[in-house]
Amino acid sequence: METLSTIVKNYSEIHRHLVRYLMHKGYTQTGDFCGKLVTFIECYGNPSERQKEKLHSLSKKETRSVLIGMLHCLNENLNVFGIRVVEITDEHDEDTDYITLVNSRPFSETLQGVSGWKRGEVALFNEWLGMICSSEDGQFSKTEAIGVASDFFNTASQKRAQRLLDELLADKWLCMGQDGERIRLSARALAELEVGLVNKFSLETCVQCKRVILMKRRALHCNACDAYLHHHCAARLRRSMRSGNLKCRGDLGRCGAVLEFPAANDHTNNGEAYVNGEEALHMDEVDLETVAGNVADSLSQIFLLTPRAEIRARAYELMGAHSAREFAAHVERRINAYLQLGNEANDNRQTTSESFVHKSQVA
Repeated sequence: METLSTIVKNYSEIHRHLVRYLMHKGYTQTGDFCGKLVTFIECYGNPSERQKEKLHSLSKKETRSVLIGMLHCLNENLNVFGIRVVEITDEHDEDTDYITLVNSRPFSETLQGVSGWKRGEVALFNEWLGMICSSEDGQFSKTEAIGVASDFFNTASQKRAQRLLDELLADKWLCMGQDGERIRLSARALAELEVGLVNKFSLETCVQCKRVILMKRRALHCNACDAYLHHHCAARLRRSMRSGNLKCRGDLGRCGAVLEFPAANDHTNNGEAYVNGEEALHMDEVDLETVAGNVADSLSQIFLLTPRAEIRARAYELMGAHSAREFAAHVERRINAYLQLGNEANDNRQTTSESFVHKSQVA
């Protein structure tokens, strides 16, 4: 793992091939991305036979560690080009995480003219986005999509709308449901557009992963602090609660209201979401029902959300960590150690006081 870790953290032909693969695919499942990573290491990393055997026998935890290191290295080197690699969970299929390339720079209206889209097509796409964001399940029907086209095109509106729809499906910006009728944003499009969608359509964001919520009917809502949780984030959070209760993380972690969770639907994956190219804190790593765990989680989320990578890197360096997971674990350990020292000091003072009282009584 030492050599593998070095390969992952040093930008090379392996990383360049992964970027090309993502550019070609648009987005891909996390498992597929990890498979390609192993393939490219074998082809371009010159591993020994023993290292090859190790590559194919990695545990889930080891694979996750390699993936985290790879994404961190990729984003450090891609930032100058205005792109980054993120992981996102599909709200419609909670067992599936995707890796995709997204633009990290604000959209410029001056670039719209070189996109190849005409004004009516842009307006129609925005209308479709509005339909998606106003629905309860984050989808709209093909019939609805074609039906509103006459408001944006003077002639042959249905054919032009169908052509635009086919183009967006082919480019993997939209994806079609198994029924061949319901249409939704792809994971790639959601990762790319979510900031704009939140601002334009006043969508809710998940208090845990900080990403947009499109399937509001499946999200959990806290009546105490008005926070929302993705269904899959709620499942992960509940697994971290040793009491078995799901407690709200709203109001900067101070809410603590117990939320009801439908146990029959608790079937989410065990991966982590990514923010700013870093892995969000895996909730099994710290105990959120302790002071130390709460503080560690809150600090980790704060540094994950900062747009200034140098601040996040400095915080990790001070704690001797390389990721949000390590950072939170180190913070929790230090706080627990500090609290333990405080308790021991109090015990010593109590013992000294009792001894003094006892000696006084004897005298």
